[in-house]
Amino acid sequence: MRLAVYSRTLSAYTETMDLTEYTQLTPLQSFEAILDASVYQAVPDMWVVIVTDVADSTRAVSNGLYKEVNIAGAAAISAVSNLIGSLDFPFSFGGDGATILLPPALATHALPALGELRARVAAAFGLELRVGSISVGELRGYGADLGVARVALGNRVTQASFEGSGLAVAEQLLKTGRLEPLDVPPGSADISGFSCRWRDVPSAAGETLAIIIMPLGDAPAGRMGTLRKTWRLIESVAGANELHPVRNGTQRMIHRQREINREARLYAGRRRGMRVFLQRLSIRFQLFVVGIALGLHLPLQQHGKDLSRVTADNIIHADFRKYDGQLKLVVSCSTAQREQLLQQLGEMEDQGQLVYGHHISDRAVMTCLIHTRSEQEIHFIDGADGGYTQAAAEIKRKSGVQQPADI
Repeated sequence: MRLAVYSRTLSAYTETMDLTEYTQLTPLQSFEAILDASVYQAVPDMWVVIVTDVADSTRAVSNGLYKEVNIAGAAAISAVSNLIGSLDFPFSFGGDGATILLPPALATHALPALGELRARVAAAFGLELRVGSISVGELRGYGADLGVARVALGNRVTQASFEGSGLAVAEQLLKTGRLEPLDVPPGSADISGFSCRWRDVPSAAGETLAIIIMPLGDAPAGRMGTLRKTWRLIESVAGANELHPVRNGTQRMIHRQREINREARLYAGRRRGMRVFLQRLSIRFQLFVVGIALGLHLPLQQHGKDLSRVTADNIIHADFRKYDGQLKLVVSCSTAQREQLLQQLGEMEDQGQLVYGHHISDRAVMTCLIHTRSEQEIHFIDGADGGYTQAAAEIKRKSGVQQPADI
């Protein structure tokens, strides 16, 4: 059976459903606080999970298009944030796609924008960005639940955290073709504030480890107990204060035309031509201004942001760790630390506590979203050469018994 795209008329929910049900949640002040089942609020049945995913992303990554894959995933969040007017809505970046949770009225507007973005990604990169949606109530019909919490990420933005298998099941339904393809007239996708202007960030410890950990078990409290144990293990092995994959002194802006072309092509919605040329000129000028601000420590302002603090803000507002039903991390570590960590995770996996996938690189990828109408910003982190994509592929290769739900 194929599921129809979930949609309702805008007028039915304008009065009763909006983002205040999410924005009124008190932000948690530490990452470890999200590893407690009691902090999650059940998501209403009528809310809509929107899933985007680059088709055949593993092959695209193997062909060297890992940055283009990241861009397609992050740009979906940018398009929705500009539609809403802020970054204060629930979403999760997964490397080769994004998952967004919205009340029905907003989802009705977001889907056409994502339809236009899908066309732009195809024209710019030759990639297929799949888009699908399903109500939380329909997910519960599959036995998948969904709770949400907010956690502070630096001082400018909060990050959503999700408990339950709802997002994983929605993603699996999209990837297996059980969500109908997006069937709405394309709208206008505003991706202002989206950028990819930093080179891959080398690991200060030698390796960059992208890892996805799926806790097993039916009880939320039990899964969270496994995750707390796992998080303490990661901190003890890699060093609680040394995990961050982005550091001062390791960030370098792009300057080659090939690097600049990625962003220019997405904004232009094509591979070449005058629009791409003009976008390249604009990006080069902006890179020059940021370089001057950083080099001379000039407090130049753009979108309420002090450009002389760009590299520090990249660190503070980086989403290198998150939980969306699966613990997703990109961390800096040494070879010895990585070997010790994977050995102990392997023992927990053998005991049936979790299943994990990982990818090893020597650098991280940073894709940025600076909201043009507020001071909010977030920097999406992935392992170079397709960290999350490769880690998810490893989980997929493992036993079907360890799938998030029987779908």
